[in-house]
Amino acid sequence: MKKSTMKMLALLLLAAMMLAAFTACGSNEAPSTNSVPPAETTEKPAADNAETEPVTINFWHHYSAQSAENETLMNVLIPKFEEENPGIKVNAVSHEWADLHDKILISAQSNTLPDVARLDIAWVPEFQKMGILTALDEEMARDPMVMMIGEDVGPNGGTWKANAGLWEKYGDLRMKDSPISESGFVGMCVGMALTGMRPIAEVMFSDFMLVAMDQIVNQMAKITYMSGGQRPVPMVLRTTIGLGRASAAQHSQSLNSIISYFPGLKVVVPSDAYTAKGLLKSAIRDNSPVVVVEHRMQYSQQFDMPDDADENLLIPIGKAAVVREGTDLTIVATSNMVGK
Repeated sequence: MKKSTMKMLALLLLAAMMLAAFTACGSNEAPSTNSVPPAETTEKPAADNAETEPVTINFWHHYSAQSAENETLMNVLIPKFEEENPGIKVNAVSHEWADLHDKILISAQSNTLPDVARLDIAWVPEFQKMGILTALDEEMARDPMVMMIGEDVGPNGGTWKANAGLWEKYGDLRMKDSPISESGFVGMCVGMALTGMRPIAEVMFSDFMLVAMDQIVNQMAKITYMSGGQRPVPMVLRTTIGLGRASAAQHSQSLNSIISYFPGLKVVVPSDAYTAKGLLKSAIRDNSPVVVVEHRMQYSQQFDMPDDADENLLIPIGKAAVVREGTDLTIVATSNMVGK
């Protein structure tokens, strides 16, 4: 039992004892020694399990009413939370300054709630970010040479929470927070890959790859060729594309096409949770450097997850997926445009 709850119960008990003592002292009638016991009352005591009014708390978020995130929030996350917490009623409040880069927080409307309740994106396994998280977890468990480095990938779980919990599971040496220096930690991953490790560099926005272009284009992409194939560079660079989150122009570009022009690099762009998991697992096992480009507006989008999306899922790199067969027209799409 929490200390705050025990303290509250102790105060209530003390107040009840004081009230009883005050009532006894205030009575002028002496207690009778031969008093007749009171008749039994016919009134039934109230049931212990009587329904009580639920505590209403506000959930602050900044999803628009028409967004997929809001639909998942209202139809999946909040109903699940209320089912698991029968005494709490959630009132969703949209606010443009709500911070959803961390776990979703529910703030108490009054002091009657002992702790801040939490809703977690991880409840919905079909979210694209969960496909990425499970891929990372499975590959790190399978191969001790796999590690990740980047800004906020440690205790914070990544900027987009796509690797939440891995720092606690695998430790600081394999989930390494880095300084704000893309050129530094991408170059470090190149060096680790040359020594036999399989590092994953997380570059928060694809815009920031420009800061590390020398390491990406002149080192990461060329060393295998320049060594005559003797020195493979088995590393992955994860980054994001897309706009729509008020991230400003320096954080909203899609540079996946530009980076694909440089020889020596493989570039994969998943379009849903299934391809996000399968392509990332294949990229980690590949002996060539692979850039995995994820659309951040899909992180909290829910997809159908086929039954074969287990630890053995590997999607071949370089082979297009036929989403719908036809006879008259070919439409090619990548990333979130596949589902449009």
